[in-house]
Amino acid sequence: MRKRKAKKGYVYLLINDDNMYKYGCTKMKPEERAKRINYTNKQLGEFKLINFFKSCDIYDSERKLKWSLWANHMALSEFFYGDSDLINHIFNTEKSKHE
Repeated sequence: MRKRKAKKGYVYLLINDDNMYKYGCTKMKPEERAKRINYTNKQLGEFKLINFFKSCDIYDSERKLKWSLWANHMALSEFFYGDSDLINHIFNTEKSKHE
């Protein structure tokens, strides 16, 4: 598998009113990415930005977050449901590596 070239940006975590989470990475400001997601996924309700961090390699950081969530049976895709305390713990653990 070919590795993507490292890019600087943000890894973010969103939540909607149904407690559905979405994680992802972006080169734009996380608030702007949330607006775009809300525009293109209106059927899922409005997502709010709840956490983010800067990363020198957004693809690697997102991949590590994905596997941590998957290992805890949380996320099979970027949209998922789960225990909020565990999700925040997993996200903050990855975030702490970038501070």
